[in-house]
Amino acid sequence: MQPCPTCGGMGIDANGYCTQCRTYRGVPQAPQQPTSGTPYSGGPYGGQQPYAGYPTSSGPQYSAPPSYNDPISAPPTAYGATYGAGPSGPSGGGGKNKYLMPILALSGVLVVLVVAIVVVAALKSGGDDKKTDPQANTTGGPAATGTASAKPKATIDECLVGTWTTQTYTEQVAMDGVGNVPISLTKNGSVLKFTPDGKLTETYKDSTFDGKPTIQGQAVAITLTVNATVTSNVSTTSGSIAYTNVQATGTINTKAPSINFDETEPFQTDDNPAKYTCSGNNLTMSTSQINATATKTSTSY
Repeated sequence: MQPCPTCGGMGIDANGYCTQCRTYRGVPQAPQQPTSGTPYSGGPYGGQQPYAGYPTSSGPQYSAPPSYNDPISAPPTAYGATYGAGPSGPSGGGGKNKYLMPILALSGVLVVLVVAIVVVAALKSGGDDKKTDPQANTTGGPAATGTASAKPKATIDECLVGTWTTQTYTEQVAMDGVGNVPISLTKNGSVLKFTPDGKLTETYKDSTFDGKPTIQGQAVAITLTVNATVTSNVSTTSGSIAYTNVQATGTINTKAPSINFDETEPFQTDDNPAKYTCSGNNLTMSTSQINATATKTSTSY
């Protein structure tokens, strides 16, 4: 039996692999007499020359683990197999790109994040709830006379009635395997219109939100662009705003150029309530993870 050309080991298991370095050497066979009678004249023990009858590279060649400096958009080779290819070792299992799962998880979270963004935009329309006595004069002006020209009494906080434009929005979004990721409005805040009878229409037109989560030690820039319209019925009480009959149409585009991710999906939202404050032309909304502000641009709706 000849020593292993890779590590110099002498052992071979029943499947023909070196017991030290797992290089395939062929199934052991009973020794045979040389046909030429010429003594062996190969390289020294542990040398680099190949030995007759034993392939030098038929087994898997294990390479160094991937470096975090490799671009995430070009998945590095893992354990000797290129992305999408299976190893040639005895296990026969398929190779797996270690970056694939975090990226897929990220894209899934972003869809959920969109829901949060829509809710927040609506939440930005909050205002200090004022319990109003129908017989009281809450404006400080003359009491309503009930004439045909009088404006209808608002069923929601009157401070909210009108048109608002979102100015700022930030949220700490929890992503599995990544942690909290700050997402912020960078351009074109949504426009919210509240009617006295508690109808809300929120419009996104190229509204842009940016974030930069860290995946596998590398910061990945993410941009969300929303073009959508959300309608709902709202009610206010004790500084909280609640939503019912929420309907959303439109799309959200998620881009992460460094990992070649670009996907457009239907825009979705939910009906989670929120706390708000409203004073004059200023509106703020906040939760444990969200802070947003809006400015009233018109008293019409």
